[in-house]
Amino acid sequence: MYLDECSFVVRFVDSAAADEDPDDRIFVAWAPEEMPLEDAFESADRVAWNPATQTYEPHVLKQSYSRFNWGASGAGVQFVLDIASNVSSDVIVAGLAYMVGRFSNRAESPQPQVTWSLRDADRYEHEAREAIWRSFELPDPESIALIEAAWVDGFAVLRFEGPAHQEFRATVGHLDDETPYVRISRVR
Repeated sequence: MYLDECSFVVRFVDSAAADEDPDDRIFVAWAPEEMPLEDAFESADRVAWNPATQTYEPHVLKQSYSRFNWGASGAGVQFVLDIASNVSSDVIVAGLAYMVGRFSNRAESPQPQVTWSLRDADRYEHEAREAIWRSFELPDPESIALIEAAWVDGFAVLRFEGPAHQEFRATVGHLDDETPYVRISRVR
């Protein structure tokens, strides 16, 4: 079975023992180029595995996944990694860029630098709303209303209100190949 979509949710948690629903996350989704499901699991495991020491990285506290199918031939997988909250989000974004590159079977050569601008505001809003909906497992993406949007240092920064008056802050950036990622914080 080949995958039509892969996604990663990186959740920043305080402790591996705590059963918590953390407020801070990074979300990225993309369409891999003809990747078998088994290869996706193997590649995702490499995010947490250190081959030099033959142990899992100490900052990766938990790994899980959900597999889903739609129609007769559609399939996707979502990986969830709980990462120690003291790990820099820049390190995580660099790791996600590497994983998207591996999953996408891109050439090893550097990709052209992509620039987004305010003209892409609808795309930012869509990416942020989709990330909040999917990573926090909210009932309906239309229940998430945009409150405010700004352009800050090359990133789109948006505030949303969700069900039960939850407030979210989303920062949308992009990896070198233009794949968007969203850093999300549940404010209240």
